[in-house]
Amino acid sequence: IGTDAPAANLHVYRHSTSFVKIQNTSEFIGNTSGNAFRFYNYDTGGSSLWVSDGSTTSLIVKGGTGGSVGIGTAAPDQLLHIYKATAGSVTASSDAQLVVENSAIAAINLLSGSSSHGQILFGDAADNDDGQFGYDQANQEFYWKTAGSGNKALYVHANDNVTMLYGNLGIGSTAPAAPLDVARAS
Repeated sequence: IGTDAPAANLHVYRHSTSFVKIQNTSEFIGNTSGNAFRFYNYDTGGSSLWVSDGSTTSLIVKGGTGGSVGIGTAAPDQLLHIYKATAGSVTASSDAQLVVENSAIAAINLLSGSSSHGQILFGDAADNDDGQFGYDQANQEFYWKTAGSGNKALYVHANDNVTMLYGNLGIGSTAPAAPLDVARAS
């Protein structure tokens, strides 16, 4: 449509405006003014995809030359920005690739089976799970693993007890020499 040399099975081309509008008499499927579905091509800003629920709030936005994606925001701070409400005049750390923002509690929920684990893994080129922080659903306890070890070195149990199974614990010491090494700062 609008071209003598289509590059695909359906190729719609219109030079003077950069949108596609699909409409029937009872429902908007795609529409730039009704905010239901928008494709943008900015001459200076790259391309964008907007998905909206028909209100003025954008549900998903991929835009600009940086390629950031915003869910609930048209101005993502980092690569992926999930926005519910403003946290105030704050900008995400430049070290973050994921931003979760809300005016009240902001949370990420890891859901796993009742006899399984939820984990956050820390890795590098040598070991993709060099450090782990996890929650054991069956035993209802948090745990830490370090240096790629399969051993859970530190636990916080359901009864609020803390257990350290390996190594020495230093209080006021960075090099504890005994299972419990308490040093007074000088």
